[in-house]
Amino acid sequence: MKSWLKRYLPGVALCALVAVGSSLIIHAIATPDPAKPATGIDASVYASDEKGPQAVAWSFAETLKKARRSVVNIQVEKVSKTPAGMRQIPFPFGPFGQPDPDDDGARRSRGAGSGVVVSAEGYILTNNHVVEDADEVSVTYFDGRSTKAKVVGTDPATDLAVLKVDVKDLHPIDFANSETVEVGDLAFAIGNPLGIGQTVTMGIVSATGRGSMGIIGVSNGNAGYEDFIQTDAAINRGNSGGALITADGRLMGINTAIVSSSGGNDGIGFSIPVNMARFVMDQLIANGKVQRAMIGALLQDVDDSMAKALGMDRPMGAMVNEVMPGKPAQKAGVQAGDVITKVEGREMRNQSQARNTISMMKPGSKINLTVNRDGKEISVPVTLAPLDDAAAEAPRVTEEAAGMNGVSVEELSTQLRRQLRIEDDVEGVLVGRVAPASKAASAGLRRGDVVVAIDRQPVRNTADFERLMKSSKGDATFMQVKRATQGRGWTNLFLGIER
Repeated sequence: MKSWLKRYLPGVALCALVAVGSSLIIHAIATPDPAKPATGIDASVYASDEKGPQAVAWSFAETLKKARRSVVNIQVEKVSKTPAGMRQIPFPFGPFGQPDPDDDGARRSRGAGSGVVVSAEGYILTNNHVVEDADEVSVTYFDGRSTKAKVVGTDPATDLAVLKVDVKDLHPIDFANSETVEVGDLAFAIGNPLGIGQTVTMGIVSATGRGSMGIIGVSNGNAGYEDFIQTDAAINRGNSGGALITADGRLMGINTAIVSSSGGNDGIGFSIPVNMARFVMDQLIANGKVQRAMIGALLQDVDDSMAKALGMDRPMGAMVNEVMPGKPAQKAGVQAGDVITKVEGREMRNQSQARNTISMMKPGSKINLTVNRDGKEISVPVTLAPLDDAAAEAPRVTEEAAGMNGVSVEELSTQLRRQLRIEDDVEGVLVGRVAPASKAASAGLRRGDVVVAIDRQPVRNTADFERLMKSSKGDATFMQVKRATQGRGWTNLFLGIER
């Protein structure tokens, strides 16, 4: 018997101990501690207001808090009147089918966008297309306050506008230097997409210096000024006029447009550089308008074959197509065929950058151009003149309403005729650019074509071109062009371009 106890007693004791322990555990689970929540969770564990060190290290919340207070939602109202002959049932009729004598054809429409507070005095930057033709503009701030805003001035050539509000306790944003922005920099877009309220998205700077996009249309006979920062931070309708922010919370650009196959965000958004925006803003506040400078020359990009022909190591700079009589370029000795490679020592990528750089300088100031002439670089001092709205310094670009978005045309100057060997009796306009994704490109229109007729009506200049494109009816435009064909000279070609 004793040997049996010695053999099995330790096992029996262990089983008894496990049974007692299990009952205590079950009792503890089944009987909640009155000092703790009924869920059994100790809330004190979650009571800390501090983030963990890893969450803080990977969060941009603190950086963006100040910038978010500077971005506002903009609401606009427009009143339009429909001519009596164009009013449709049931609008002009009362409840019994009779004409309503009180109906004057006025209809109110609403829109929304974004803006950025740029000074404690109440100035706000936004896009011209957000407030254009608005009868009433109101602003909603980050804290929920709303006030009316006054349009101080607009600049359609850059699609910028400045508003003014009479409000205290504003939070103006800090400015970055957009010249230092590089591809790969972090970027945050802040705005009011689709009217849902303030939203922050993150991406990177995808490209800089995007010009000649045809996004900003013609203003006073001149093509728009484009030098966009491209980003993949999500931008949608309603983001227009909002802020593109650096990783340290400063304003690098004003969000303006997207390229999209669906109408929504495809990861290709464009922002006006803050340096250009400040140039426009300062002049609108001080003078109510923007005064730009010019040299008086028509410019074009230099492609690879042109660079090789000129003995340049790569395509860059702005080719001078034509020097306008009596303007600064002619007085300084600039010649057609020169390539402007630098402005005040700063290298120029293309004609768009050269034009933008010169336009943002002070009229009357003397600058130094570096030009490539016959394979040699020479320095040419030029005294800038105020830009005359009637004198275009770049190919005129058709408006989107003309059905030719992405196409630029220019008039056939004597220099261009000589360069392209176009006979003097050929009238028309030269196609300078065709966007690859445009309907015109799909129809076969090419850079270098000469448009001589639209819907069988002759085209003599850019004004004819725009007028005829706007008046063209139907689903497609019938266009006659002349195209240089090797061995055959200039030959006729007919195109049907969908609208």
